[in-house]
Amino acid sequence: GTVQVSLSLSLSLSLSLSLSLCVCVRVSVEGRSGTKECNQSHICTLILSYPFAGSGWALVFAPALGTLSRYFSRRRVLAVGLALTGNGASSLLLAPALQFLLDTFGWRGALLLLGAVTLHLTPCGALLRPLALSGDPLAPPRTPLAALGLGLFRRPAFSVFALGTALIGGGYFVPYVHLGPHALDQGMGGYGAALVVAVAAVGDASARLVSGWLADQGWVPLPRLLVVFGSLTGLGVLAVGLVPTVGTEEGWGAPLLAAAGAYGLSAGSYAPLVFGVLPGLVGIGGVVQATGLVMMLMSLGGLLGPPLSGKG
Repeated sequence: GTVQVSLSLSLSLSLSLSLSLCVCVRVSVEGRSGTKECNQSHICTLILSYPFAGSGWALVFAPALGTLSRYFSRRRVLAVGLALTGNGASSLLLAPALQFLLDTFGWRGALLLLGAVTLHLTPCGALLRPLALSGDPLAPPRTPLAALGLGLFRRPAFSVFALGTALIGGGYFVPYVHLGPHALDQGMGGYGAALVVAVAAVGDASARLVSGWLADQGWVPLPRLLVVFGSLTGLGVLAVGLVPTVGTEEGWGAPLLAAAGAYGLSAGSYAPLVFGVLPGLVGIGGVVQATGLVMMLMSLGGLLGPPLSGKG
């Protein structure tokens, strides 16, 4: 839940402070969270420390992604897709690496190493700078509430779009949450479960690049592409849900890998378009606020979706 709150907070910070400082605040929060978690002796205390990591993630992701849309005009969707490819690439690399770290150093050592890796974002954040564009408001927001951009919901097109992303978020994150544990339940082992996640990550990363490139070609209007790839994402979730009906309990490995790949391709193709369409809905001056609001609502759907989906 702190991710949703922090996404709104990140909007206010990014509009009143520099993006570089916002990223450095995030790194400080999340990096310290990773080191704190490694010293916890009780799982309840560990869970209570995760809000710090969620807050840190939100403080960098929304402002950085919104600012990226301001930097590019001709190949904006491809730039967003290229940036988001890091999610899939990190999942591909970290899925087997985390299992190795857990086996070698335990969960405390693994979290400590991840916290140290996160601290490398500090020099990256220092290189980012805000841009002054012609579509920006003449004066900055006077209050933190105004900086949240809630006035964007007065635009019917943005309101419908934001509601749609919230509904899609209810199913979008379910396979990512359940694929690994489900593979473990079927006796595939730690590295087998990592393989399932890695297959989804490969499809996700490659699809983000392809869909971003396709959207920037202008062959098909961006809203229509969004509808097509959004529908494919729904079919990808359905493919994961159909795995128990197409194989026996002893032979779910191959169907599960195929479903993971199908879902990775469909979900990856949808992600860049969500943020690429925002400048056309709210203008370049409101894209940072709109990015945070859309991510907040989509994360809210993601917060409710996995527990509502059941154990599987």
